Amino acid sequence: VQLSELLAIRHCVFLMGPTGSGRTEVYKVLARAITKGSATPVNDYLKMTNRKKVTIRDIDPKSISTQELYGFVNMATREWKDGLLSYSMRELGNIPDDNPKWILLDGDLDANWVESMNSVMDDSRLLTLPSNERIRLLPHMKMIFEIRDLKYATPATATRAGILYVSEGRQWHNMVQSWLQRVVRPYAETAKWKDPNQPVQWLSDLFDKYVPDTIFEMVKSYRHITPLSTMNFATTLTNILEGVLKPENLSNKADQALFEMYFVFAAIWAFGGALVEKDGIDYRRNFDKWWKQTWTTVKLPGARLTC
Repeated sequence: VQLSELLAIRHCVFLMGPTGSGRTEVYKVLARAITKGSATPVNDYLKMTNRKKVTIRDIDPKSISTQELYGFVNMATREWKDGLLSYSMRELGNIPDDNPKWILLDGDLDANWVESMNSVMDDSRLLTLPSNERIRLLPHMKMIFEIRDLKYATPATATRAGILYVSEGRQWHNMVQSWLQRVVRPYAETAKWKDPNQPVQWLSDLFDKYVPDTIFEMVKSYRHITPLSTMNFATTLTNILEGVLKPENLSNKADQALFEMYFVFAAIWAFGGALVEKDGIDYRRNFDKWWKQTWTTVKLPGARLTC
């Protein structure tokens, strides 16, 4: 809803937030909702686009050069060669209807390519190419920038678009709840649990018990071999659990203690697997010590590292 409200008043929007926070799902869900339609649209943009098919062109500007993005003149032949963005804007502009059309630029901002977008982002809505061609962003066309932050954006760029920030917050919890219904419930039915809700509830309780405090500790005190977000930890944890969540490992007679043992195994590797020794600090050994002191339900070997 917030994205549609921004699109009602802006033709360019920064969809901003950490990786894994659900930015992509925001515009995909909105596009599906517009196409499906509503009997009572809640704002002007939804009223104008209600039950119209949304066309999306997704471009990663960081994967190509600026010339490949905007186009260039071949100096040997003096011929103009379109770039991905110029071709997409012209193609969408030539479609003879007023259905909503969105151009997604999925990649971090940097001055090499975004400064040339300033004329598109202001009221003129014109993309000026090196060939002197000008392509207009039509009223039913929108440009959405899916970015992590505005670290390398100039004030001139940052003030030309609406900004929707998708907070990381407890997004991992939403992902876990979806995973429990998508993976754990089918496992319970395959394993012929008398009550399929039982393993779902046990694992949900284990996530609530272990994950929030461990994530807080990871962010506060530890460094990994590569920067990892909250969603990275949660996704790795669910992937490992999905691998061990088999009827041959956890039958329909398994108790809560056995589930917790498998959960602890998965959590140790999800949170501690990427820890390294950095700047003279052995983060893996520190994590081993913290885990054994904090979580004592499942007993671990005292002299050996847990991961």
